[in-house]
Amino acid sequence: MRRLNVWRANRRLGLFDETPGMSDATLVLPRIENDGSQSIDGDDCTGPEQHGLTSVFTDRTIRGVSVTQPTDTDHLMDHFTAGRGFGYEGNTLRIPRVPLDRGDHFKLLVPLSGGDVGRDIRLIGGIREGEVHPNRSATPDDRT
Repeated sequence: MRRLNVWRANRRLGLFDETPGMSDATLVLPRIENDGSQSIDGDDCTGPEQHGLTSVFTDRTIRGVSVTQPTDTDHLMDHFTAGRGFGYEGNTLRIPRVPLDRGDHFKLLVPLSGGDVGRDIRLIGGIREGEVHPNRSATPDDRT
């Protein structure tokens, strides 16, 4: 998961102004990807919890979550249910145990409110015989 360097918006339209509690809202798009050399099975998550990973958004409140994934991985959607540990409360997002072949990924669109933009995002969890780490993608500012 990567924290983007962002700035506070000074012009807002639609939901950001019309929905109570959303005047300071921001969006985070974490990408969960198997960038290793082996497939990851749901049983490879090392935590005792039903879900696989936990993401904590410091001083923010999660207002919802939407799962997106490439069309050739539609079968992954069956893992994103409350019964498999998927959900959120306050500033904590529970990400289910999702089997990912090498190179597979999914994204979570997470609207947040409250707190300051740029606060820490913690990703908690482990993978057997591997590691969970923030990925690094090139932002438009990095390309110049």
